[in-house]
Amino acid sequence: VLEQYSEIGGMGRGLMKFVAHYVPYRVTGDARGKIAGADWDAIKDAYADTLIDYLSEAFPGLRDRIVARSVQSPVDLERRIRSAAHGTHQHGAYLPYQIGAMRPVTELGSYRSPIANVYLCGAGSHPGSGVTMAPGRNAATVICADLGLAFPS
Repeated sequence: VLEQYSEIGGMGRGLMKFVAHYVPYRVTGDARGKIAGADWDAIKDAYADTLIDYLSEAFPGLRDRIVARSVQSPVDLERRIRSAAHGTHQHGAYLPYQIGAMRPVTELGSYRSPIANVYLCGAGSHPGSGVTMAPGRNAATVICADLGLAFPS
């Protein structure tokens, strides 16, 4: 995704975000033998370099245009977000019995929690992490209904 953000990059610059989903939590190197090591803190920059090399095939000159970058590993995500066990961006298992209205589990699929006035609205709630802000919007509709308020359309 490339979008123009003049406030961030200045005129004529863009912002790119690359997300590599489904990388292993425990690493043993890579299949091409370019990355050795089993610790994300030690290898994440080398892993990012490998991805940039791969992406440079589609975006010639990409590496030369990068002025700053932030590399986050599954371990970094887990450290920052406690519900992201093993660095999963989905905040928990994404199995047939934990999707849709059964997310995160059937008893909590309505965004309401067993604690009064506490609602669930993160990536662990329906529809999950792939639909930005949708869990929050969905929870807001439930909160408004519980308060007897009309949800703005």
